Amino acid sequence: MSQYPHMMPEDVPVWERWLAKHHADNFLYDYDVQVGSNITTPEDLPEPYGTMALGLSKKRIDVVITNDEGIIIAEVKRLAGWTAIGQIFGYPLLFLDEYETDIPVTGLLIVESFTKDTQRILDAFQVPYEIV
Repeated sequence: MSQYPHMMPEDVPVWERWLAKHHADNFLYDYDVQVGSNITTPEDLPEPYGTMALGLSKKRIDVVITNDEGIIIAEVKRLAGWTAIGQIFGYPLLFLDEYETDIPVTGLLIVESFTKDTQRILDAFQVPYEIV
C-alpha cells in the first residue's frame, strides 16, 4: 500500500519531487480526502456492498495541505488533462461544502506535463499550477 493513499502510482514521483522542492516538513498533509455527494443506493442492497458503494462514490482529493497561509487543495498528475481541470475547479468548492473553515482555501494542480490545450485553459482562467 502506498504511503499516499489513493494516489495513482505514476503520480507519486511528481508528488515526491514537489515535497523535496518545497522542503514542506512543516506543513500538515491529509491524503485521499473525500468530498461531494454519495450515490443513492437501493434500500435492499446487502452489506458490505452498500457501505462500499457509499465510500467509493465520493470524490477524492489527492492532498489537502495546511500551512500558515491557509489550505491548499492539491491534485497531483503526471499528465494533466481535462479531468484535472474539473478537479481543480470543483474540489475547493466541494471541500468548503464539507468542511467549515475561516482559513483561505485555494487549489493547486501539481503536474509533470499537460495534454494538448490543458495548460492554455489553466492560464486563461488563472488556475494555479506548478510543474515539477
